Amino acid sequence: MLAGGKNGDLDIYNVSSLTYLSTISFHNISRDTLLAMNNHPSKHSIGPAVSCIIPSSDSQSELYTAIIYLDSSVSIVNMGSKEVICDMFGHYKKVKAVKFLKQNANEFFTCSKDMSLYHFKHTGDRWTFKYLDIPRLIDASLRYYRLDQAYSKKGFSLTAIAISAKYNQVVCGTSNGSLWIFDASIGNLILHRNLSTFKISSIAFNDTETHIAISYTTGLINLYQYFGNIELVIQLENPISTGGMYSKIILSTDVSTVDFSPLLHQSFVSYTTHNFTTIQLQKITIRSAKAIKSSLNYYPIEEGKITGFDLHPSKEYVVIVSDVGYIYIYHYLSQLKGKVRTGPSPNCCQVDSSGLYIFTVIEKRHLQVYEIGTGKLAAELSNICNISSFDISSNGRYLTITSDKGVVIIWRISGDVYESIDQMLTLMAVNPQIWNQYPIDLRVSEESKVPIHVGV
Repeated sequence: MLAGGKNGDLDIYNVSSLTYLSTISFHNISRDTLLAMNNHPSKHSIGPAVSCIIPSSDSQSELYTAIIYLDSSVSIVNMGSKEVICDMFGHYKKVKAVKFLKQNANEFFTCSKDMSLYHFKHTGDRWTFKYLDIPRLIDASLRYYRLDQAYSKKGFSLTAIAISAKYNQVVCGTSNGSLWIFDASIGNLILHRNLSTFKISSIAFNDTETHIAISYTTGLINLYQYFGNIELVIQLENPISTGGMYSKIILSTDVSTVDFSPLLHQSFVSYTTHNFTTIQLQKITIRSAKAIKSSLNYYPIEEGKITGFDLHPSKEYVVIVSDVGYIYIYHYLSQLKGKVRTGPSPNCCQVDSSGLYIFTVIEKRHLQVYEIGTGKLAAELSNICNISSFDISSNGRYLTITSDKGVVIIWRISGDVYESIDQMLTLMAVNPQIWNQYPIDLRVSEESKVPIHVGV
């Protein structure tokens, strides 16, 4: 007979005599072999409580047992050889960020408040995921970061991620202002820097991945040179100018730059928020490792507060979401090109890589998709979950939605929405300047029509 303990151990008893035989310690359950501790039950409080024990129903495989823990992790154990066949883990707290690889639409990473980091990859006909043991690298006293058990004494959580395709690295920001850089393939720690005492809210690379911007919940935004290490270049925003409120940054190429030497002269632009009511465009010029910033344009909203913004892939337009239910579309020269009426309380937004659609979260539980050229509702997903973040693959095929309960949902985009995205991406590959032939200019959107469904 097997009995699961609140510390994750399994005690084995003789059914006929109800006498104790041995203990399988949780301390070794996640290793290659299991340690049978004889003589007395284990007293170590290491793992989460055992939620369920499920022996195989197949008589030929009766030695295999599934152990399910309260943190939703699962271990499959061969009770005869004391070997772990496999371990399965998942997020069990709020997923703070999800990010697809720009160069590979079949891979993305997620990070959670529970300190877990996962690498998802589409292979063949299914999605597989790999757990990167970040907690162990951050705090050597932990092997896995379990719910309500063995919490790290460092007392912080992952809050933001960015992916470097150039260096094959995952950059993670934390709630205590520290930055952790890991190898994206095997999860080895490359660099750790304590940058601030404030929570990191977002991380953004410029297009060539020579620089990285890090924003904090106080409104502070710093720009760093990125070359496997990081070095502070300039402060882009401070808490006074932003009002100590919502902070996010997008780095992009400067559309006005014609030619420059990347070794001596770099020029790109940043988009940042001000007091929840304005997006500021700044130009950053770097010469001989010295940075100069200059304000170019401002993009104000007329009502409500900014809850999200994104840059159109053409680099010509800025899309801003207001919490009262409007999407503002600005040309980068500060010309308002139109407003789109959305559902109530929109939060965050993203323009797909083709530039045809705007994705936004409504009332935290719904996702709506709007045509950028007409402002009409093109698709809608209703009552999904409490959405914490989402991201769209670079080919427009996949949509990943995460929740504040640790759920990760992968949707396949289909129908007219995907067909339009695919056709536009094909045209953009032939003519990168195609959006110059189709300028965006619209009035307040008409009443939403019946949406085209997004398929699973």
